[in-house]
Amino acid sequence: MSRENSHSSPAQSDNEDRQDDMTPQERIRALEAEVNKLKKTSRSSGRAPLASISTNTTGDQRDHNTTSPSTSSRATHKRRQADADDGENSHDGSLSDSTRDSMPRKKRQKKNQRSKEPDSDDDPKYGALTMAAIRSASRKFCFMGILWMIYPNETMSAALDQEFDAQTRFENDETRIQAQLHDLYNPDLLDTKWLQEIKNERFQTIFFQGMGGQRSDAASRLRGDGYKIFPRLKIQPTDLIDPLVREEKYKHLIGWAPDANKKNGIIGPGYKLQAPILFKDGDVTDINKMFLSEELFQAAKALIWGPKAALSDEPSRSGHVLGKLWNLKRVTIGFICTICICVRWTFSRDIEFHEPGDTTKIPYRADWESYYQLLLRGQASNRASTKKVLETWNQRVFFHERPDEVAEHHDDSFDTLLAMLDAGPAAEPLVTHTNGTRPEGTDGEEQGEIAGSEN
Repeated sequence: MSRENSHSSPAQSDNEDRQDDMTPQERIRALEAEVNKLKKTSRSSGRAPLASISTNTTGDQRDHNTTSPSTSSRATHKRRQADADDGENSHDGSLSDSTRDSMPRKKRQKKNQRSKEPDSDDDPKYGALTMAAIRSASRKFCFMGILWMIYPNETMSAALDQEFDAQTRFENDETRIQAQLHDLYNPDLLDTKWLQEIKNERFQTIFFQGMGGQRSDAASRLRGDGYKIFPRLKIQPTDLIDPLVREEKYKHLIGWAPDANKKNGIIGPGYKLQAPILFKDGDVTDINKMFLSEELFQAAKALIWGPKAALSDEPSRSGHVLGKLWNLKRVTIGFICTICICVRWTFSRDIEFHEPGDTTKIPYRADWESYYQLLLRGQASNRASTKKVLETWNQRVFFHERPDEVAEHHDDSFDTLLAMLDAGPAAEPLVTHTNGTRPEGTDGEEQGEIAGSEN
């Protein structure tokens, strides 16, 4: 600032006089001191709460005070669904620069770093161990039940309709919500101890975060280990790293066709439901081969029992594989559909596992529902092809789990031991008095023998 500036105060002029007399090093130190002073002042000044800052916040954080679908407009539901991207995708993106600058320094996040889990200090009910248990439960629910939830907060806040018909699951949004709620009440998908918590907003936030984490982990595992999991495809270690290579080599495998897109009467390229990678031998013309490809079984086994199980049918001995952590015993329709979607994404050009695909625009959620509907209808009508799918998946994926059977010996060792036992001498009868008591000294003698054997 110039000294001739008519707006300069005496204090400012004195400060400038001192700066003129400083060496360059002294000026630098003075400027650093001034910057530190400004930082302290900024941190101590009042700021708007985070809730009032406009950020890319997900639906599970915004829509806790939601109404049921019957009392709110469908436009509102669409807005909530767009905000949430189903709620469980929370914290997938990074905060904008302006938002980070407006947040307290101690709470800033590194760009693209996974957001910190909710702090439990304000709610002692949900400590670190409880939150970990909730996330594990939600991951199982996502993997075995529903890959994406539609209107997640409204689902958990809805009342359970005991008369709900599962065959109407995909008729409209209300039936979708009821179907999801019934899945939450299914003890095979979610432990019943969590049912008393599902209307709690904090529980919902943690639950949806866990679902998002499971989707990300499953997809990343398949893409990262794909060259080991799918040997028939002869994948090079670098093939699945480059999205352009994935598109060039595998787009036909996951359903690409020049006439797949027929929107508004205009035919163009896109991706069909009948992806060859889902069919045995890639034969998309035979419905009896759908959901029976070797790649689906290999992906399922790798995710549940570890990568080695994909090829050897031998589960990992580690207790940390999902099959053991979640005590999985049998296949579910939701699980089959989830594996189909994860495998298609693995070979796609898409970089992030979102719905729809960020590059391919594959409607992963809609395709998941279509696969589910096919299996659900086939199961209800007792179709032979659907029955074969479920039986084959149980045999191939849960090959070592037979909950209704007891393992038997494959030799005659047990019979030999029984024969040896029966051929041995019988014990001498115990002498007792007429009143049923043992002779005096018997207890002492036996105790002496035991003590002697220990010595």
